[in-house]
Amino acid sequence: MEVRIVSLSAWATQILLDLDLDHWIAGCSHDALIPPDVRTAVPVITRPFDPAVPEKEKLSLTEILLSVWDVDMEKLRELRPSHIITEGMLHLSGFTAEEAEEILERDGLPGCRLLDYYPLTPEDVFKDIEEVARTFGSEKKGALLVEECRQTMKKTVKKYGVRRGSPVMGVVRSWPSLQLAGRWLSGLISMTGGRPVVLGDDMFIHPDSYFEEQPDIFIVGSPYASLEENREKIHALEREKLFSVFGCEEIPSFFVVDGPVFYDHSCTGLNTALKILGEIMRNDPAFSERKGVYWDVVEK
Repeated sequence: MEVRIVSLSAWATQILLDLDLDHWIAGCSHDALIPPDVRTAVPVITRPFDPAVPEKEKLSLTEILLSVWDVDMEKLRELRPSHIITEGMLHLSGFTAEEAEEILERDGLPGCRLLDYYPLTPEDVFKDIEEVARTFGSEKKGALLVEECRQTMKKTVKKYGVRRGSPVMGVVRSWPSLQLAGRWLSGLISMTGGRPVVLGDDMFIHPDSYFEEQPDIFIVGSPYASLEENREKIHALEREKLFSVFGCEEIPSFFVVDGPVFYDHSCTGLNTALKILGEIMRNDPAFSERKGVYWDVVEK
């Protein structure tokens, strides 16, 4: 059977490119950070829901299962994928892979295998990279990629990590409904010498949420918005609600980030996020190469 991969995860698309498997990419999501020459050759299967256009009266179960974005189901069926890669959609849906594949078959995607990944830690990211490589017969490339990633990140932590102070850090990924980012970002915060307020999965916080430590630093940024867009969006953040939940006795420092760059958990993305975190923790002109490009200070 011909391998035809539709990746509806920006992370998975980058991993396929890193493994030199781009010749098997039959389609991708609109948020994939891929080179222009590859982009023009690969059909885009998703798009954001347009707020100016009424949403479809009813999304199909397949559309809900595959992506948080608007999926072009007609184009997807035309591509006849052998594999569809998603990120966290089975986690959200509660379906098993077998149940999901039955749904795909009933909706015109027979014989399509669904691969869903949902890494919670940096180590999970590495394991998932190796799993993608193993699935498509590139075990050696996967192992080399992971080892290179580990070594590069180790050097970055040595250069950018803080060795004293250990600031408490919270990452706000959505608002007005306040959601904190955990998952691999918490691991990266720990690697650079900080103390994350959230361990494990992302979580929504409520007035009765309890946290043991008060954040010294808040990083704010939607994963889907650029630095400039997040600068504008941050005006809608209710800081007093945050302060109340955490019982802040002192006003924390606020920083805003470029979402697609900061949340990118490909090998390159993890290393860049480590540098951003290190620069934010230090807030030192000698370590501010990415300030104004991928992160910036938010005035109190």
